[in-house]
Amino acid sequence: MIADRLKNINKSIIRQIFDSAPPNAINMGLGEIQFNTPNIVKLKAKKAINQNEIYYTPNAGLTELREAVANYYNKQNMQSISFKNTCIFNGAQEAIFSVLFSILNPDDELIITDPTFLAYKTIAAMFGASTKTFPLDSSKAFSFDIKQLEEQITQKTKAVFLNHPANPTGKAFSEKDIKEISNLCKKHNIILIADEVYIELYLKKPIPSFWGHYDNTVIISGLSKSHCMTGWRIGWVVAKEELLEKFIVAHQYISTCVSPITQKAAIAALSEKGMETIKSLRKRLIKNYNIATQYLKNHITYEAEVAPYLMIKIKDDDITFCKQLAQKGLIVMPGSAFGKESQGFIRINYALNEKKLRMGLKILLKNLT
Repeated sequence: MIADRLKNINKSIIRQIFDSAPPNAINMGLGEIQFNTPNIVKLKAKKAINQNEIYYTPNAGLTELREAVANYYNKQNMQSISFKNTCIFNGAQEAIFSVLFSILNPDDELIITDPTFLAYKTIAAMFGASTKTFPLDSSKAFSFDIKQLEEQITQKTKAVFLNHPANPTGKAFSEKDIKEISNLCKKHNIILIADEVYIELYLKKPIPSFWGHYDNTVIISGLSKSHCMTGWRIGWVVAKEELLEKFIVAHQYISTCVSPITQKAAIAALSEKGMETIKSLRKRLIKNYNIATQYLKNHITYEAEVAPYLMIKIKDDDITFCKQLAQKGLIVMPGSAFGKESQGFIRINYALNEKKLRMGLKILLKNLT
């Protein structure tokens, strides 16, 4: 009775491990910044509720919010865009689904990195497309080689989909990498998709965006990480109008629009004062990063560039290790969930309050030695 497209699709191993843990387990597994949403955002949402601003919005989102997203990119790039290049989605996850739904035909190929966020491959499979991978070499700090990407491109290739900065590695592509990848996609006339939802969580220096280097670039991002708004479900897509109009159509039939309350809150988040809150968030994340690296200094093989993830090499089977650790009250994730290159690693998320972080690190360290 179930459609063929879902017969081999199950809950991710991430959710399986999370669901198996006892209720009081310390969560260093899910990709969530476990701090409070900034007050400026919450106050804007309360005001919207009190003023009864609870209604359908245009499918693409409130013009004021779309303009705020466009301005966010215009401040960083020479290329000027308007609100017509933006669409608001129910989180980056719906944006990913809508974009792939809009561009992939059965038998098309999508190229992704190994390792990467696991949803890309699964969603592509739902649409009958196949995925090809190129490695980020774990023996060389998950380094990138443009030649290995180009080797995977064929006449069936529709798009390259990159997570930048990357989940699970905490690494980012350099300005040189971005230009090389953009030029390669232009050479082969394929779409370049960049999921940049972690781009504001840098530890030392700002991370450059893929936007503005190639006309057929699609940027997916949102406020889940930068403003601790995972449950608010607010994301966006930036693209040329020719592509975006079909993404908006897909979005209309998938979810109609994003809650106006969330959209109003997002306008506050992207305001000058709202963006200032990221500085204090970044300070907390850097402090937690230093705590985590101090505890795990003998188990970390490279330096991450962005929060909140660390990849730790282990000797045991990573899936078995994570399942057993979950029963002991600590949730972490196996590298195998993200690709072959990350097998034998575990991913930890250190974006939680300091007391729980230290408790979790002590449990982890005890089981690593």
